Amino acid sequence: MPENKTIIITGASGFIGSFLCKYFAENGWNVIGLVRKLPKEEIRNVRYELFEMPNNIPLEVFKNSDAIVHCSYSKFSPSNPNSDKINKEGTEKLLEISRASSNPKFIFLSSMSAHKDALSHYGRSKFALEKIFDPNKDVILKPGLVMGNGGMLKTISEYISKHKTIPLPGNGIQPVQTLTLLNLSDAIQKIIMDKLSGTFCLGEVIPITIKEFYTEVAKQSNKNIKFISIPFWPLFMFVRFIETIGLKTSTSSESLLGLKQLKSFDTAHDLQKLGIEILDYKTNIETNFTN
Repeated sequence: MPENKTIIITGASGFIGSFLCKYFAENGWNVIGLVRKLPKEEIRNVRYELFEMPNNIPLEVFKNSDAIVHCSYSKFSPSNPNSDKINKEGTEKLLEISRASSNPKFIFLSSMSAHKDALSHYGRSKFALEKIFDPNKDVILKPGLVMGNGGMLKTISEYISKHKTIPLPGNGIQPVQTLTLLNLSDAIQKIIMDKLSGTFCLGEVIPITIKEFYTEVAKQSNKNIKFISIPFWPLFMFVRFIETIGLKTSTSSESLLGLKQLKSFDTAHDLQKLGIEILDYKTNIETNFTN
């Protein structure tokens, strides 16, 4: 176990950030969680500091720290139109402070949704942020669909539990590569301890389809469902219209754009380098339903 090592985690109250705080605290690290507001249930042995990009960054926490994992992200919405500026300036400032404090490792949490052909605002924004970093010094993590107690798996399972008919934009053939929160945490600790740099793609080596994923979630929920294939663009225009007139929808036009342009990544080399074994999606889904 690491002795007297300190890790800073931004977005420490989020789905991924909170798990990372718990993981590193339980593995003997000094953990500093940067949050916009203090969580209702604080994780034991985690020191929380108020933080908001780009200007409210507690400089003193960077002294003598060993790594920072940047999970914080300002999501674009009509009520938050300046999110791109906030993310860019905040990330640049964090990196500048980290460099000045001789912080040896900066790890940026991106996504497989982030690539040059991305259609969603989220994917384009994350891909633009990746370009801020130096692959010879920093780390860009591109995980696939991260599964745990919450997140996208919870959203999908709740939707399936309430509906008998599931629409499949584009026949549901889009690729998905899953991993667990524990897989992601193990990879981050390995990267820090071995002083690695560069871009790492994390997820199952063999992608599955959205339809296969939904089918397995329904199976674990003991739910019989029927799929209806819907052409993508008519569905997108309908959802966009509903959003424009202020009504709620079960999915968003932004989510549909992300779904439309999902792509698979070669993860075998990175997983081998990190010594990370990712179980198949069926096992991971079953584990989350039984825990």
